[in-house]
Amino acid sequence: MAGAGRPVVVFLDDLPGVLSGLSPPERIRLAEALRVPGVAVAASVSWRTSLAKAASGPWAGLAPLELPPLGPGEAEELWRGLGGETAPEVMAPCLAVSRGNLGLLAALAAPGAGMGFAERIAAASARLSQDFDALFEALPTAERRLFACLAHGWNPATAREAGEAAAMDVNQASSLASRLSGRGLARVAWKEGRRKWYEARHPGLSLARQAVHPAGRRRLTALARFV
Repeated sequence: MAGAGRPVVVFLDDLPGVLSGLSPPERIRLAEALRVPGVAVAASVSWRTSLAKAASGPWAGLAPLELPPLGPGEAEELWRGLGGETAPEVMAPCLAVSRGNLGLLAALAAPGAGMGFAERIAAASARLSQDFDALFEALPTAERRLFACLAHGWNPATAREAGEAAAMDVNQASSLASRLSGRGLARVAWKEGRRKWYEARHPGLSLARQAVHPAGRRRLTALARFV
């Protein structure tokens, strides 16, 4: 309890989604209700660009804190804590697809008990696709092309590999990949010397891209059948 000297942390999953369902007065009342001594508020956003929209008005002051991906043991512990299906044929592929990302783990665990891997993938994709589409359409054309290639692939790619897929030269691809990293949409997965491998920062972006692309849907269907 907060009164006993122990802080209380209130975690709001998908803050932009929570606020979009409230009227302006309700948003203010919720923010005021949480501003009490001993209570801290943490909130998840799908990607950094959502933070500017969420952390405004009565919610001003929220600062981004990028959590590293969870390790396999931590991810499984969170999955069980969220009440996710523990059958190995469901839990194991969901943990693998999430790549230790908290938000995607929560999205995959959210559907009710008894749902299989394919149904969970579909539900999580539907939840993420709307935000992905808006984010995708807001990008300049060249960045959109490169971002689509990064999000469409499960594996990280060099600027040369992503550029070839996006039909652009390596210098342009490298510049755009750095720009996407600055926007919080991509990240350097690893590097060797001067070579960098980029990937979509949030694995949910890759999942949403797969779900809206015909070839991606075939991949997900094949994966579900294999599982």
